Amino acid sequence: AAVRARRHGRSVPRARRRGVGAVQRSAGDGILEAGSDAAEDEMSQKLRLALERFEAEVNRPDGEINLPRAAALLTLHADPGLDVEALVHEPFSRLRADFRAYMDAANLVPLEEVPEALRLYTLAASLCAFMAKEGFTGCERSDSMYYRAENSLMNRVLERRCGIPITLSIAYIVVGEAVGLELRGVNFPGHFLLAFGGGTSTGLVDAFENTVVPQDQAEQIVQAVGGVLPRIPNTVFLMRMLGNLQGVYERDGNFAQAARIVQYARRLEAAVGAFR
Repeated sequence: AAVRARRHGRSVPRARRRGVGAVQRSAGDGILEAGSDAAEDEMSQKLRLALERFEAEVNRPDGEINLPRAAALLTLHADPGLDVEALVHEPFSRLRADFRAYMDAANLVPLEEVPEALRLYTLAASLCAFMAKEGFTGCERSDSMYYRAENSLMNRVLERRCGIPITLSIAYIVVGEAVGLELRGVNFPGHFLLAFGGGTSTGLVDAFENTVVPQDQAEQIVQAVGGVLPRIPNTVFLMRMLGNLQGVYERDGNFAQAARIVQYARRLEAAVGAFR
């Protein structure tokens, strides 16, 4: 299937500048202002602890950041009481185990005996078929469905089996690793894809469409960007997720949630600066 660049990975539209400024001012140095009500104080403390957990994960060299774990911890901005182990990590573990079983049941020719390009393509195509069988799909493309926070929250993406390109790509990366398929995020104008292999055998996966991009089209895309597809750093991956969430919240007028996202972005920017 052809890559639909017009909608893939599109940026969430920002709110009017007045709203963005309000978010920046309300964010302050803390995630919430402490209130007099005990329940508010408790929630404020939970939100701070959630932010600290995210900061601890990203405050290290980029290659040492556990991307799915950081993405899971990001969901706590919406509900710091979430059990990310049960709602994110355990579903990922089940998917990985199921994909290994799926590949074992396929009775394929031993892939170590085939050329590397064919091996990788077979693994990528099998992953797409498996994820489609498991019900994963891109969300509807209407503005009302695409620009929803749940499409950027890993617990909701795994629960609904539905999301936007970047969150679905994280699921693909995690599940593909179970059979030795190394996928890396690559950012193109207007859409987000995953690459595998290198050189003339570079292939592309479209997680939003559950498909491997046809080889001739993949070659054209790779050539158009100079023939090299470097991996997007984990921090850039996460910053893009944060930008999507902030844009959604601002668009919906939910400036309290947008202010929380600003705090996560500040911690991530600080980590980038510390290890640059």
